[in-house]
Amino acid sequence: MYQKEVNNLTQEVAGDLRSSARSYYKIGIEIFHESRMRSWVDFQPALGNLSISIELLLKSIVAKKAIRMLYSNIPDEAQLLLCYPEALTAEHNSKAYLGDMKSFSYKAIELDKAISLFYLFFPDLKQEYRQFFSTLSPIRNISVHSSVPDFQRYELERMAYFATKLFLKVSELKIFKYFSFEADDKKRVS
Repeated sequence: MYQKEVNNLTQEVAGDLRSSARSYYKIGIEIFHESRMRSWVDFQPALGNLSISIELLLKSIVAKKAIRMLYSNIPDEAQLLLCYPEALTAEHNSKAYLGDMKSFSYKAIELDKAISLFYLFFPDLKQEYRQFFSTLSPIRNISVHSSVPDFQRYELERMAYFATKLFLKVSELKIFKYFSFEADDKKRVS
């Protein structure tokens, strides 16, 4: 009965997260290139934006593949709606739950959980991304919530490389119907 609404929610949430991920990536990679050209440019905003872009991209994949897993604290009624929409009757208040999920009134999963789910969805990529993802969470938290020491500037190169690599891989895997990504040759991170 509510499968169409759940499908629409999945497409919208995954699309919004993916769009935000791309926006953060674009800002982060521009600041990255600017900071490489001029040593006086603060690199922390690039680090923060790139790490947020990766987090949002991972969450968009979770939303696309298993939207129920995107939320960490939804009520039973909302879980039923996402997992077993055919079991609900017309009296179910689905519009309220759909609206709350769309607007993220319920808490979304943390970065570490999104990484764990990525590994479950793509076990063949675990080895390739494991070392990077193991350091992503602390770098993201420091870059967003405090100050990154200048001696950790090398992390920016690594972050830019893996962010670009992940966006390219997601595009290559065709997880999303309308998602393509190409790194600009003059800005390609090697």
